[in-house]
Amino acid sequence: MRFVFDIDNVVYNSIETCISAYIDNRITDVEDIKIPSSDDCYQFNMKDIMPDLGDNELQYIFDGDFFFENIILIEGMTELINSLHDKGHEIIFATFGLTKNVCKKLVDLRRRFPFCKITPIVADWGDSLSKDFFNMNSQPTIFIDDQTKYLNDSNAAHCIMFSQFAENSYDREWNKNWGGLKANSINNLEWVVAMILETEK
Repeated sequence: MRFVFDIDNVVYNSIETCISAYIDNRITDVEDIKIPSSDDCYQFNMKDIMPDLGDNELQYIFDGDFFFENIILIEGMTELINSLHDKGHEIIFATFGLTKNVCKKLVDLRRRFPFCKITPIVADWGDSLSKDFFNMNSQPTIFIDDQTKYLNDSNAAHCIMFSQFAENSYDREWNKNWGGLKANSINNLEWVVAMILETEK
């Protein structure tokens, strides 16, 4: 089976990592500032938890050394990916980003997962793009992403919405209205994947 994994908020806990970078840039006295929580993030641009964060600053964080030197990973995802690879499944990562962000992701992912394939797209955030840039139905594929748009655009045989949030898991701006398979924890994801693999035997 071929697995295509999104990166941000599927492999990387990008919201938590951005919060860490935001705090590092701003806070000198923690007692004076409310620490943002990823659980309270419902907007894609994260302005509901970091209202003074400008679009350019958010991109600066995503491109910055702090982000890539302090990446917080989704707990258990690395182990799941390694386990799938050890069982003979093909692993591909698909991601969007500006040039600097994509290049740093390539370096980091090659270090963490030297066996993987990476399919990056360098694009402006405003571009209307799909992650179905290669034919996912050319062979049985499980596509795992956290955004409804990309799952809806995909022609993969199996699409799974992954949410890192235990509560209000699918009420976020980017993951609403997905009617397919869902998982809001690594245990749930492992169960859904096992179910699909069983049906593909």
